[in-house]
Amino acid sequence: MAIQEAVIVAKDILRKFPNKFDSIIKDFCLKLDDFIEPESKSAIIWMIGEYAEKINDSEKLIDRFAD
Repeated sequence: MAIQEAVIVAKDILRKFPNKFDSIIKDFCLKLDDFIEPESKSAIIWMIGEYAEKINDSEKLIDRFAD
């Protein structure tokens, strides 16, 4: 799935250019159920953790991956 690869690439971009493209994170957070591959899950978890102050209910979003 393209969204799986997109979130991985977005994570790499955000690591290279912190706080420059962080607006995309909110869009990815709307698609949490689409991330089924381990690498894409870890990428979105990293984004949520790294930018938690900019995301509403970031703790609840992280909890969805706790199981």
